[in-house]
Amino acid sequence: MTRTATAILVFAGFIAAPPARGDDVADRMYRLVPPLTNLASTVEGAVRYKNLAPEVDGAELLEIATRHDRRLLAPFAGYVVRVQRQGQHAVVLVCSPRQHVALFEDSGCTAKPDRHHWRSEVVRPCAFTLDAAATCSERAAAP
Repeated sequence: MTRTATAILVFAGFIAAPPARGDDVADRMYRLVPPLTNLASTVEGAVRYKNLAPEVDGAELLEIATRHDRRLLAPFAGYVVRVQRQGQHAVVLVCSPRQHVALFEDSGCTAKPDRHHWRSEVVRPCAFTLDAAATCSERAAAP
């Protein structure tokens, strides 16, 4: 076999090989990004424009915000989705179902997820860490 043929076979083996576990996890996480930003902006919109009572938060807020389109939650089947109201802003937290590990955290005022906890070297518990007021004011101040 020539060197060129060997190189082609080796390269073809890399292409045909199944992705490594880390690549599979990354792929699954990156597929959640667009639905997460849609969900976060929907919840943010509910907080800002639906004239909800101040005590509406958590699961109740998530239910009200997605009532018009339950498909917003479909990509997160099997995950834990939490919502926290922070003044006139909202934060969505997505966690693993069994280990209760934070995966993403996003305020609805930004165009992309604010925190990719799943990429952190430190395992983060399924708890809110984002300050939406600070995040949203930073976003407003950006050029």
